[in-house]
Amino acid sequence: MSFNYGLERKKFDAEWVRLRKEYAEAGMSKAAIEEMYQFDLAAFNRKRADANHEQPLDGMQVDTEEVLEDRSPLLMRFSDKLSTSDEYAFNGRFSWIESINNEDLYIRLLALSDDDKELLTLFAMEGFTKREIAAIRGVSEQAVGQKISRLKFCLFGV
Repeated sequence: MSFNYGLERKKFDAEWVRLRKEYAEAGMSKAAIEEMYQFDLAAFNRKRADANHEQPLDGMQVDTEEVLEDRSPLLMRFSDKLSTSDEYAFNGRFSWIESINNEDLYIRLLALSDDDKELLTLFAMEGFTKREIAAIRGVSEQAVGQKISRLKFCLFGV
């Protein structure tokens, strides 16, 4: 970001010539006007200092030799801290786990085996009955019921 101090200060001073006149006509004391001016001047100088120290994060394209030369030194130095990846991202069958807002439950679900996640997906997300799940898995309905009860206890303590 470029900050043209001469141009910006000229605009600032012109605005304050107008404001001083307006404030004086409104009946403000010179001390109050000066206090407001000093506040605005400090804000102006802070804006200038910020602009002088900002570095744009341009060059956010694919990493090629040409692009690396154009990148901001700060971006190059801190790119690993500015980047993140979701190590628990699910694609496909168990993606519903990502929608869980309760952090404790989310962590418990992640710890389950794929077999248990599949059972929960069939039962809770796809609405299969215990009898239908038993037929799919080739086990008894009672075995499915017991496994669901164990999962409830594991996840909710119920």
